[in-house]
Amino acid sequence: MRNKNRPFFYQEKKTIWPKILLLIIGIVIFTIWGIRVPRIRQLFGWRLMDVRSYGKSLFIPINTPDPLQFRIPTIYPTVDMPPEEVIFAENLEDINIEPEETNANRSSVVTLTPGITWIIKTQRPPSDSKTPVEAEGSKALLIPPVFEHQDFQNDGPAVLSAAIRFFGKTESQYLIADKIKPDYFDPNVSFDEMEVYLRENYPGFASQIRINGDTDILEHLISAGYPVIIRIETIKSFPAWVGDDLKDSRYILVTGFDKADNRFIYQDPFMGDQLDESYEQIMKNWYAYQRTYMVIHPETDKPTIQRILDDQWDRDYNLESALEKFRKDADMLPQNVYTWLNIAAILVRNEQYEEAWNIFRSIQNLSIPQRYFLYQPSLYSAAFHTGNADELSTFADFSLKINSHSEEAWLWKGWAMLLRNQEEEAARCFQKALSIKSDYHEALYAIEFLKNN
Repeated sequence: MRNKNRPFFYQEKKTIWPKILLLIIGIVIFTIWGIRVPRIRQLFGWRLMDVRSYGKSLFIPINTPDPLQFRIPTIYPTVDMPPEEVIFAENLEDINIEPEETNANRSSVVTLTPGITWIIKTQRPPSDSKTPVEAEGSKALLIPPVFEHQDFQNDGPAVLSAAIRFFGKTESQYLIADKIKPDYFDPNVSFDEMEVYLRENYPGFASQIRINGDTDILEHLISAGYPVIIRIETIKSFPAWVGDDLKDSRYILVTGFDKADNRFIYQDPFMGDQLDESYEQIMKNWYAYQRTYMVIHPETDKPTIQRILDDQWDRDYNLESALEKFRKDADMLPQNVYTWLNIAAILVRNEQYEEAWNIFRSIQNLSIPQRYFLYQPSLYSAAFHTGNADELSTFADFSLKINSHSEEAWLWKGWAMLLRNQEEEAARCFQKALSIKSDYHEALYAIEFLKNN
């Protein structure tokens, strides 16, 4: 009934605030629930993080460092880095302690990864897993482990979990991440970290990591019954900031091949199970990360792996031959930025820092992928050992703008501060690296170095 005290043309205004409030409450409840459910995070987490990051970049731009600002670099005095035995020794008698013993005595605090930690049990017969389903010389397909979709930036633990479960072991990406990636937002897990995890948790197994792999080595390993972990470049479908070049990386597990069709079969923890891609495309995407590969095998199978790897079994020869190969590539494809980055990364491993840094300075006009140093921070070492603290700090800051949870970027920013004699700031950076990964060996070394100097 109309209120007689109001004019006939009066209309009651309906407020929408209660509905908006209910919507906000619903979104908050869904978010709190969603972050506890791995599958929800897998489906929507990365999208929400990219949208959040993109919105932030509208107010705080992420700009690639301009090499022109370092045309006349300031070279800081470098520091001598004593061996780990000296840094961690409490007295002179301890200097002969093996580094492994020193590491084992250090306590670590593990921060649990958000979400439900489940264990994926082997649901396919382990006795048959190591035998190719088809092995006719030109074709081989291993029975892949049960597929486990990766959580946010968890491709390394997810692929390592799959490789371990292939041999009949009970494993999960979350159990691995709790150890080698305790910070949920940490963008990178290295091959070396995965190897350490395998060694500490599966003493009956070993792994071999080599670079400069090719289609032949993948075929031979798969034909012999061993899946192979590789890291490839991927292209994101949505930018995470204004000016994002969309280039990213991801681990995959190669489980089969078909030479007639020139295609590899693999598990991609982000895209799905039993995918296939051409030899050419896999080799192209793999090249961005030195064509590094990791094969896991029982200790008793070491002679078999050694026979398959042949001369590449020797790690020093593997580095030498890879360096020669990449140098030839550079002569033929001087505009390929990955060729030069691959050369520089090997030179850093060989402690040829001056040459590595000169290469880096000469290729900055070739558009180095923006996320590259999140996954391959070796050139930070070249900057440090050549006294280029300003550039080291600038590029570390750039990586931290992309992802502030990169312990490697915090570590090397700390070393840059140390070259500048800003010891308090260096200590803060090292502690920040430890807050991301509490047993981060390089950060523990850096802190001890500060105490002793």
